[in-house]
Amino acid sequence: MKTQPNNEAAPIWKRTIAFVVDIIIVRVIATPIYDIIEKRMFLGEPPTSLSAMLNAKIAPIGTEITLLTALVGLITLAYFVFMEKMLQQTIGKMIPKIKITSQTGTMEWWQVIVRNLTKAFSLFLPFFLLADFVYLLFKKTQKFTDILSKTEVTSK
Repeated sequence: MKTQPNNEAAPIWKRTIAFVVDIIIVRVIATPIYDIIEKRMFLGEPPTSLSAMLNAKIAPIGTEITLLTALVGLITLAYFVFMEKMLQQTIGKMIPKIKITSQTGTMEWWQVIVRNLTKAFSLFLPFFLLADFVYLLFKKTQKFTDILSKTEVTSK
């Protein structure tokens, strides 16, 4: 792995802190949106019990839950992609002073999308996010999607 001059690969503990902070931020952003849509789906207050949910006058529940999950996934992807493309870091990455760098020179849109796909898909299939982090544990410096996207996370 080549890092930019004067930059070293960010340790796992810094990446973990950044990820936890970012997930809290995404949660704060997504929750009001999720709540508004959920109330509209259930025509008022969401049901509080399984029997009330089954008796609610809504579209098939599985479809609605899938749509809400997809929405949260898109919000997650948008947060990470736009922050990393514009600033080379997210708010979470600012705290431990780490950033994303491109191994090809300029950070391209495809790179930030590819490196963050597992975060959006983790809501549907948590295996993808888990596999990415297990890979990081063995590789020590890059997740699988970092390698695919030709990016690396470095300490500033």
